[in-house]
Amino acid sequence: MPNKTVTLALPDGATIEAPARWRGRALAVHAPIRDGKVTASRGVWVITGHVHGMMAGTFRGPLRDAIALARLWDDAFAAALPETRASAPSLSRWEHAQQWLRQLSGDEPATGPGPSADAIRTRERVAAVDGDGAEQFPATPTMTPAGPGRVRFARRLNNGRERLRNPETGKALRMDGDVAAFKGPDPLTPVFRLLWRGAWVDVPTTAELMEWSLDGVAETPTGARVEPDAPNSWLSLLGIV
Repeated sequence: MPNKTVTLALPDGATIEAPARWRGRALAVHAPIRDGKVTASRGVWVITGHVHGMMAGTFRGPLRDAIALARLWDDAFAAALPETRASAPSLSRWEHAQQWLRQLSGDEPATGPGPSADAIRTRERVAAVDGDGAEQFPATPTMTPAGPGRVRFARRLNNGRERLRNPETGKALRMDGDVAAFKGPDPLTPVFRLLWRGAWVDVPTTAELMEWSLDGVAETPTGARVEPDAPNSWLSLLGIV
């Protein structure tokens, strides 16, 4: 889409027209505003909800990555924001608010609005009888941050399946079985989750995986009981069998 200007709201109630480096349905990418003027700053870009002129966040990184992130989130912001400038609603209670901020800052891979917190399935930590193995299995992440607004995909999943790619662009696609590390209650201990049928599911504990490998019956991310070497068993998805 050709570059256009966007009308931005200033703190004093005035507005300013700024050249947009990219503009979508709801979001636009432009240079920062300082002292009421558009001021170019290398590696700093602002993503704005252009209907209301309210800033959605500041991105630090290359312009191409800022635009890529805005593209991923454009439809979600369009659905969340009214189509008129009558009011600029607060998105503090938006289901994707924290996910947006983490991807904007580079704390999480830039994958767009995935499942909300309600679609993250947590698992009860199960330990062996003697209490051993209560820690979460340290699964190998196949999706990792590669700088603000970027994500690095492993060539293969933990189960050995090769990464699928967009047939038109060649870009890597996220898949069922992808694993990513999320921030947990302890900032030094990540929470490993596996993507399965649109939801992120907590990886089981070491004790659970050991029990399943010995019992001859394992679980899938949906809780179904299958043979340990079934393609959708946790043991297979994590590359243990």
